[in-house]
Amino acid sequence: MLLIILIWCHLMRTYCPILVVGKRQRKESLHSPWGNASQQPQTHYEIIKLQGIISQQNSEIDRNKTEKEKIRREAQKLSDTFEKVSNENRILKRAVAIQQERNTQAVVESEGLKKLNSQAAEHIQRCEREILMLRAHVGVQGGGGSAGFLGFEPRPPDVF
Repeated sequence: MLLIILIWCHLMRTYCPILVVGKRQRKESLHSPWGNASQQPQTHYEIIKLQGIISQQNSEIDRNKTEKEKIRREAQKLSDTFEKVSNENRILKRAVAIQQERNTQAVVESEGLKKLNSQAAEHIQRCEREILMLRAHVGVQGGGGSAGFLGFEPRPPDVF
């Protein structure tokens, strides 16, 4: 009650009924002979008005508390989601790095195989040329290939 009176006095910028005398405080009653009788109904109206304001503020405080709790829960959900997404992102980055490393290794291996393939093709061509040269050489030495089997004139019969 004292708080309401102090608030009212502050709002109205009027004389406060709490008087300080020496070391003691004295509170004047609203019905005291020193109080103004014409201000009593107005004071009662102001008290009721202030009580209404206080109840509105209390309900607003309660609404703000529930809203704060909802926001806190939502922030916690978002924090959990962020942590989950961060972990997934870290895993995906690691997977991409592994995939890039494998891709690089595959490219290096492919280039090595292409080089080996070209070397093998050159070796095959060289061997084919040597075979042709050897056939030509054997043909020149053997007299045109009329000499039969291993230099024997009549060829021995095939035995099965």
